Amino acid sequence: MKTQARFVRALGLWGIFGLLLLLNSALLAQAELSGPREDNATFFNLDLASFRGDKANETRLDLYLKIMYDELQFVKMSADSFRAVYETSAVILDQDDFQVNGKIWRDTVWVKDFATTNSRQLFHATKVGFNLAPGKYRVNIGVMDMDTRRTSFRKTTVVLRDFGENKLSLSDVLIADAVGKDSSGNFIPYPQVAAPRRETSQLLAYFEIYDHGKDKDYKTSYVLKNPKGEKVFQKEVVVRHTGQITPVIAELPNASLVHGVYVIQVTVKGREQVATTQREITLHWVGIPSNVADLDQAIAQMRYIARKDGVKKIMSVPREKRREAFLKFWRDNDPTPGTEANELMEEYYRRVNYANANFRGFREGWKTDMGMVYIIFGAPNEIDRNPFNRYASFYEGRTVKASEAWTYYELNRQFFFADETGYGDFRMVYPYSVEEYLR
Repeated sequence: MKTQARFVRALGLWGIFGLLLLLNSALLAQAELSGPREDNATFFNLDLASFRGDKANETRLDLYLKIMYDELQFVKMSADSFRAVYETSAVILDQDDFQVNGKIWRDTVWVKDFATTNSRQLFHATKVGFNLAPGKYRVNIGVMDMDTRRTSFRKTTVVLRDFGENKLSLSDVLIADAVGKDSSGNFIPYPQVAAPRRETSQLLAYFEIYDHGKDKDYKTSYVLKNPKGEKVFQKEVVVRHTGQITPVIAELPNASLVHGVYVIQVTVKGREQVATTQREITLHWVGIPSNVADLDQAIAQMRYIARKDGVKKIMSVPREKRREAFLKFWRDNDPTPGTEANELMEEYYRRVNYANANFRGFREGWKTDMGMVYIIFGAPNEIDRNPFNRYASFYEGRTVKASEAWTYYELNRQFFFADETGYGDFRMVYPYSVEEYLR
């Protein structure tokens, strides 16, 4: 009963109806909005970086994956032995959609105790590299848990540059937690791959300078910008030329960077040549769902659960303390305090992301009426779609081009949405407000 009370207090506008839907989310998942609207929940993190290949006119594409232990199905093998097995497939396609490379491999993960199998901080990492000609490619990655057969897919595109032998050039920037060395003294970066971070974590930028020239050193600058284009970090150093490949490690101010998306730009100047590279990076902090890319945006999206005054209260906190205010709200409303997971927060932002992916029109998906209803109540049990109103039916004097009725059997509630423009801009016309159904 205490856990249920916490849910009710936390849900605010949701009330008992949102609670019932949240507790039955596993069952309702089968009734998710059908057709192309269904999204695929990704349970692994992916990063890509390109470096100069071993042969002329060849570029090496490295793929890095991380999977949190909590996402894997561990099987107890003995009193102090638990095992998980997952299979990864990587397919590289050219611009004509012909497969030019690929690989399928399996990884086995062993841990010694049950608590570790549920960790949301520990992870298994894997890497695979492909040697390709410079150009544009599409990369398809699939992961399958071999015990549950649960699958997850990611698709992305990448442009591999030509690291020519006669010019100064830079590899991609790889954001790493640490950089070690192998037995030959070569640097080995350990990529972050969007893993959760703490203030005490180390944050490094690793890249390589390629040059056959006679420069003895390079003037190197690092610039980090936030989504608004504002510089949040800048540093200039002199890097000594160590050969045709000069590896560089730059430390970034981890503790002072807020959760969110950044662009890092690196510029290297020799006596006669200049090379620049940049990439977008996302920093995830412990306690914040991995699908939250921008903290301020995530706070704004809390209006269905924290009300407008609650959102304003958090946003009024100084920026450097805003993350803690955000986490405090969710900690105070955690249905299972004492565990790593906050089910309420994770489910809430899962619904927000689904709304953004499926209900976007003239507004962001979470701001639409359909998005609001989905976030508050979850997936409906039944959807009655009328995409072509042949007779231009009227509802209170409005011409309706298309309509949808969402029915929630467990709640004995129904929502009616109408598109008056013909451009998929569905507005709720019944009831007049969600509050009517939360009495």
